[in-house]
Amino acid sequence: MLTKDFWKGAGERGLKTFIQSFIPAFLLALGLTNSNTFDAWTAPWLASLQSALGVAIGATLLSFLTALGNADFVAGKPNVVEVPAPAADTVGEGTVPDTSLPDVPVTNDAAAKQVAEDSAPVQDEEDAPEPVEP
Repeated sequence: MLTKDFWKGAGERGLKTFIQSFIPAFLLALGLTNSNTFDAWTAPWLASLQSALGVAIGATLLSFLTALGNADFVAGKPNVVEVPAPAADTVGEGTVPDTSLPDVPVTNDAAAKQVAEDSAPVQDEEDAPEPVEP
């Protein structure tokens, strides 16, 4: 944790946080005046600056504290997750497991026609055509 890379990463993180929190806090503090218009000559510059510095320093301190929680990441070391290798008896070296689908039997036309007739929608007796006598 006390490496050069850690402090370099934590410093960069802290600087970014300081800038990202100071600018909006300063602009917000400048805008919180009782007048409806902004006047640069009468704006509370010092009070706004003090308020924004307080917010930015607090945010930077919190940034450093969170950097301590993940020091390796801040130092630039990647988080590596070990993935176990497949068992030697399941896949041979240089081979790909067979993922093809099993053979599907082909039906003849008569069987397909029978299935289609069996799955046809049932008609009401009123809508059914009259049977033809031979």
